[in-house]
This record gives sequence, structure tokens and C-alpha cells, in this order.
Amino acid sequence: MIGKTESFFKKLNDRQFLLLSYKLSYDVLFLLIVAFVAALFLEAVLPGMVSHNNGFLTISFLIFGSIWSVTALGKKLGIEFRNNRKHHLFPFIMAGSFILIGNSLLKFSLWENLIITTVTLFIFFILYHTLFPAKK
Repeated sequence: MIGKTESFFKKLNDRQFLLLSYKLSYDVLFLLIVAFVAALFLEAVLPGMVSHNNGFLTISFLIFGSIWSVTALGKKLGIEFRNNRKHHLFPFIMAGSFILIGNSLLKFSLWENLIITTVTLFIFFILYHTLFPAKK
């Protein structure tokens, strides 16, 4: 079995291997997003089922890692994501995220809550602009 897989990978050249890796990581990203949505529905139906065992942080880190691998492999392969439309909803999404993150941190004092929420949104903003750079 090992000899067959080694000969299979020797036959692939670098570009084909990168394309295969890109496609697999793209499929993994899709499956992780489906798993995240399923976990949200499960948490809504049975509160504490997901957050008590695993939590959403693990799935979120896996999703961000998968997004990073898809974009890194896409840049290496020369695959571009063209989006010429301007996102007018981005400020509203950031404001809604600020309210949701701040609401989840009500156990903290007001200043701790504001600092944590602002830093979290700043990290998301930097991540957004890293993954989807503006075209000049």
C-alpha cells in the first residue's frame, strides 16, 4: 500500500500536487463551514451541547486555518479571486459584530469589554484585508 502511494505522488508534478492540495483544502473548508452551521443549529436546539464539549473556538480556528491554506495555495498557483463590487454592508457587519461580541462579554467590566471587543474586531479587520487585498 505504501509503495503504491509513493509511486502515485512521484508521478504528480509540483503544479498538479498543488492543484490537488488546493481542491482538497477547498473541500475541507466547505465541510468545516457546514459543520459550523450544524453546530450552531445543534446549540440552538440543545443549549450547551456544543459549547460544553468542544466550543466554537476549535471550529473557528480550523475554518480560519483552512481559509489561510486556500488563499496561500491560490496565490502560489496564481488563482485570483476577482471581486469588483464594493461591499457597502461591511460597516454594518462590523457594527453588528461589535454588539454581539460585546454582549457575549457582559461578565467583564465596561472598559475590559470595550478593549477586548475592539481588539477582536481589529484582528478580524486585519485578517479580512490580508485575505482579500484591495486592488490598486
